[in-house]
Amino acid sequence: MTNYNGKIGIFDSGLGGLTVLSSIKKKYPKEKFLYVGDTAFLPYGSKTADTIINRTHKIVKFLISKKVKGIIVACNSASSVALKSLQAAYDIPIIGVIESSITLALKNQSIKSIGLLGTTTTVNSKAYENVLTAKTKSVTLSSIACPLFVPLVEEGWINKNTQIISTIAQEYLASLFNKNQKIESIILGCTHYPILLTQIKKAIDQLGYDANEIDFIDNGTAILEDLNHHIHINDENHYIKSNNLAVLDTEDEFYVTDSQPNFISLSSNILNSNSSIKNINTEPQILSL
Repeated sequence: MTNYNGKIGIFDSGLGGLTVLSSIKKKYPKEKFLYVGDTAFLPYGSKTADTIINRTHKIVKFLISKKVKGIIVACNSASSVALKSLQAAYDIPIIGVIESSITLALKNQSIKSIGLLGTTTTVNSKAYENVLTAKTKSVTLSSIACPLFVPLVEEGWINKNTQIISTIAQEYLASLFNKNQKIESIILGCTHYPILLTQIKKAIDQLGYDANEIDFIDNGTAILEDLNHHIHINDENHYIKSNNLAVLDTEDEFYVTDSQPNFISLSSNILNSNSSIKNINTEPQILSL
């Protein structure tokens, strides 16, 4: 039986899933979370499906051992190749980030064309295309793999040289718009990508398109649409509108599977925390899987 008073488990290959945690925590601040960053196998987007499936089963078993009440696979690569296997194997709510992102994009009923920025694994899996096709045949999807985005985030380049990020983003986005110049919505198909949104928008403008005319869909926002349909939420009606509040408390737990020197500083920025994770909670524990 699910423990409705338990924490919500969230995992990703690194820091990116914290963007999902941040979105949920701002809306449901009384919820408690247990986060796992599988930094020993970062990034998932370049790994084989078998490797990702094997790793995610180990993480889910760990989260279940901690008596979480539900699990969010806050990783598009893992959601695309491992979600069905995980859902079939364990008697606990486990949700991914792909279907909710497509659903949110399609809320614009006039939309005809969606762009997808994703990891190599996510793009090659055709998972987004499969979900879209099951929902509608009247909307096209153009996908581009952006394999350098995750390492740029994990290595802290967002705080070092944003021009390099913008230049790389231009290369990727030029390929996307060459496929379809009438893109109305872009899904940020990796939980790391919202951290680079400013540079992504800048790159679009520099390519001669208007980023303000494009609807950007991030997984953290999308999953809020139906989270409480899958995982019991303790204080569903408690909504915080400010984006500048610290979202952590002493009961949230953080684990990584390998030492990550940038985890504390970068995660503090992602989570809009006034203090570092180290000051609010203990340093992320090293988890052996």
